[in-house]
Amino acid sequence: MAVPSSGELSLKGIVNEIDDNDYTSNTLPGPWSLIEASDGTQDTINTNNDSSDRPDGSAPHAMSEFYSYNHDEAPAWNNNTDWYSAAINTTFWNSYAKFRIDFGYNSSWNGSGTVNEVESWGVDSSIMSSGATVASTSTTTPGYIICDGSGDFANSWGNNMTNLTNLAAGGGTLIMIWFRKHTDHNGTLFSISDNSSNILLEMNTISSGAMVTRVKDTSGNWQTRTSTTTGAQCPTNNVWECYISSFDTYSGGKGATYRITSYLAVEHLGSWSAVGDGYAGTGDCLSGVSFDTVTAPYGIGGIPTSGIAGTNVFDGDIALVTIMKNIHYGDYTTGSDAKLNTWISDTHEKMGL
Repeated sequence: MAVPSSGELSLKGIVNEIDDNDYTSNTLPGPWSLIEASDGTQDTINTNNDSSDRPDGSAPHAMSEFYSYNHDEAPAWNNNTDWYSAAINTTFWNSYAKFRIDFGYNSSWNGSGTVNEVESWGVDSSIMSSGATVASTSTTTPGYIICDGSGDFANSWGNNMTNLTNLAAGGGTLIMIWFRKHTDHNGTLFSISDNSSNILLEMNTISSGAMVTRVKDTSGNWQTRTSTTTGAQCPTNNVWECYISSFDTYSGGKGATYRITSYLAVEHLGSWSAVGDGYAGTGDCLSGVSFDTVTAPYGIGGIPTSGIAGTNVFDGDIALVTIMKNIHYGDYTTGSDAKLNTWISDTHEKMGL
């Protein structure tokens, strides 16, 4: 409980606010003077408070300087802060993060001009049509782009994704998207494609309510993984959820194979379990083929078809798209399964998703 904004104040209350964040507490820590309370001798004064709501630290000191002081005041919200990096275990994820479009962060999208990729690949895009965006204003209100199911999406036409020509190279690829769909429909959350001769992948919703990830193989055929149409594998309309697709190679008792693994989650991982022995043609494993290797523009909320248009546009909101390289779901040597759970939980709770 913060210090009252008016009326008579007590030194005991001020000391308890500084010591245990509660002006009304009865657990006085010991003899403090007003000087020690005011100049930070006993505990650092929280500068997240407005300057008028905290002591100035200079003599002469007065209890009135503490009106409205809140010792555990959170930092003032602003979109210039990288709240994504503040939410996740950067020590782990920064080793793998290569691409991020974050509509709640001004350095990625400030409401006009280019949508900036803010990790290391630098593959930027532009918002098509009259696409609207909503800025993040607090820890409970994420920033996002509103895709209208018609023409509003982000398109990188002219700026191809050249860094991701091989999904399975190294330790694989992990793509994570926070989205909120409005209706059951055929729409694309994320694509690397020109919808013509250069097509790599799509992560889609479909009208049945299911989720689909599909990748072109070296024979030009789609390798597709589709969720069920009911239960935990289907996103709930108008609810923020996280969709994850992982791409890698797997060498098991029955030989080596390429693998696609996908998950849907709010705070905890959904269904779709990876096949443990890499048996080709079963579950998440491809049957005797490998992923194609192409360069193409990407779309967030649609598939680019030109510099000003797209197709299969998503009907809903997209807040965050990240790509991790040299890691995949099921990489037990680095413990990414547990860390992926933490990533989902932290972004959900700390970014307002």
